[in-house]
Amino acid sequence: MVTTMAEGSISVNVGVLSSALAVAIQQAASSGQSQSPQVPANQSQHTSSQRGPSSARVILPSYLKRKRGSEGGSGQKKSKSKESTLQVWDRDIVCIPKKDGESPISFPRGKSRAKLASKGLMGKICLTSLMTENEMEMEVRSVFSRQMRSQEDFPFVFLQCTGAGSKSLTIPSKSATFTWTPQQVAKLGTNKNPIYILAQDELTLPDVEDSDLESGNDWEHAGKDGSRKSEETPPTSVSNTSKKPRPQSIKKTPKEESAHRSYDVYRSLIDLTQESPDDMSGSGTDDELPKVEFSLAPQRDLEERGVRKTNPIVSKHVVLQHQLRVLTGAADEEDRQRICVRRSHIVQDALCAFAKPSFHTSKMLKVTFIGEISVDDGGPRRELFSVLMRELFDKSGLFTGWPENAVPVHNVHALAENKFYITGKIVATSLVQGGPPPVCFSRAVADYIVFDEVRSSPDLQDIPDFEVRQNLEKMLTIVNVEELRSFTDEHLELRFECGYQKPTSSLQISDKEEILKTVWLHFVYFLPLAELQQLRKGLRETLQLEILMVQYPDDMHSFLATSIAFDVDGGDLLDWFVASYSERGSNKRKSEEAVYLMWSNYVMDCSDGDESGVSIGDILQFISGSRRLPAAGFPCIPSVHFTNEKILPKTSTCDVSITFPRSFDELPYEMFKKKMDMSVLDSAGFGGGP
Repeated sequence: MVTTMAEGSISVNVGVLSSALAVAIQQAASSGQSQSPQVPANQSQHTSSQRGPSSARVILPSYLKRKRGSEGGSGQKKSKSKESTLQVWDRDIVCIPKKDGESPISFPRGKSRAKLASKGLMGKICLTSLMTENEMEMEVRSVFSRQMRSQEDFPFVFLQCTGAGSKSLTIPSKSATFTWTPQQVAKLGTNKNPIYILAQDELTLPDVEDSDLESGNDWEHAGKDGSRKSEETPPTSVSNTSKKPRPQSIKKTPKEESAHRSYDVYRSLIDLTQESPDDMSGSGTDDELPKVEFSLAPQRDLEERGVRKTNPIVSKHVVLQHQLRVLTGAADEEDRQRICVRRSHIVQDALCAFAKPSFHTSKMLKVTFIGEISVDDGGPRRELFSVLMRELFDKSGLFTGWPENAVPVHNVHALAENKFYITGKIVATSLVQGGPPPVCFSRAVADYIVFDEVRSSPDLQDIPDFEVRQNLEKMLTIVNVEELRSFTDEHLELRFECGYQKPTSSLQISDKEEILKTVWLHFVYFLPLAELQQLRKGLRETLQLEILMVQYPDDMHSFLATSIAFDVDGGDLLDWFVASYSERGSNKRKSEEAVYLMWSNYVMDCSDGDESGVSIGDILQFISGSRRLPAAGFPCIPSVHFTNEKILPKTSTCDVSITFPRSFDELPYEMFKKKMDMSVLDSAGFGGGP
């Protein structure tokens, strides 16, 4: 539903512009006056897509200016716009705890720097040229969230070197109107030297056996002139005692390595050899293994289940940076991977397309919905992935537990056809190419994909068998030993199949936790292990997503596991959209403001749960093609436009815009709501073909 301007219009505009410039220069030369040539306003503007009033667009990697070669009739090369390139900086960052009365601040060196690292005060950040000062601060706080107690407004300042060759830092003085830009912050560090920040409040730091950071002898204190003054103690005499040689590691074969890792994972998840929890503290080696902690009562609320509230702004820039690494031909319309799907068979067609060896996910997809009229400039691609993220996990038969606890179904036939690998491939492509994240996996599944181990607490809702779930819930309420033994013997015999071999006559009340953990791990981890491995392989191998899982595991986990961070409410929707109004005081402006008021009321009614059944996700998909915020964000600023045409509200999913007729200002709200419901609920597809 995107109208694109013909290429011929480009050459006419450029040709007319060149002629106008030539005539103006000749006239200026003949008259002996040095004045700038004037170009008509209607000839100086050019856009690749026209849909009513123009709106500001944020240039992203997938929307760089297209190559035009020698077209345009001018025979001149067009210089690349500075806005067409997204600049990205990877920097190390060090957070120095709050200091009183010490200026300038010294560089940490040696042991002192090691202590900072041990306290989690060293990390990495990613800056892009699109970031605002607030977004940069959120990126920094996300690195030190534990030390800053996850406070969104934790105060800190950027530090600056006192001069060339200096070994001290200072807090730069700023004017009242000064704001940091990404370029300025990136220049505070280099590829070899980190960016330093100074906390303005007390940090929450773990205890370290050595002395405090301020009193360490390795700190380089700066004198009044900024010169380096070391307070290191003189070296003591070294004894002749020889150091013990380090034990050499024995290289294992791949088979031995896999078996050893599987055993470690199993031991870290469950240990059935102990009769009593008191016996588990005897071995020092076992204490070092990661343990799965859980609560007895099933917790259904997302907040209570510990669902991480990730920061979509930070995650967006992580994905944008990765786009630059792995996508090719993003700016070339012809160098794209075409995919054709039928809306009624979208999962079948997508699995078939992605399974082909010739299908290149490193090229930006160009999506065609068969039987519908559309030009893919982003909207159809978002809609394809949005529909796939629902139907793959809900209707394909490959998963159970959607929408909050998706777990692979043990399916030998699907394994043989590599369907779980292809599903991982589709999810990875959606994340990188502007589609929405799935955010529907069980947290245990997301743990295994990202961390290669299960870290989450058992959740009964992960177990697909309703009867087993009910029996486990009843078991957790039992407080009598004899009743527990009788109940488990009658209703939970499957515990033996799950791996719990303790005899019924030996069961104690304290064994309830072990039984729950055993059955949960059986259904979530051990039973679908082959499917999990295939899914994980497809996700990590596609578009080098393994790099992000290593560098940004928390963000990747939030893309996969059940999360509320990428859901949209009415307030978010209204905050994102910018209205394009007519001149203030005009009759058009009055009509537009009246229509926008009804639009905002409609959005908030749907956010509160309207009786019509229209949700905020439905509205967002109607406008953008995606039911939730894409992992890479939207490529432009969502906008609201107005027209004199007497039509139903129409949208452009590529431009992420909606257009209302001004005549709607005469409608009562109930009629406006009825027309909006009709537009949203009947919006499947991009229009019928001939």
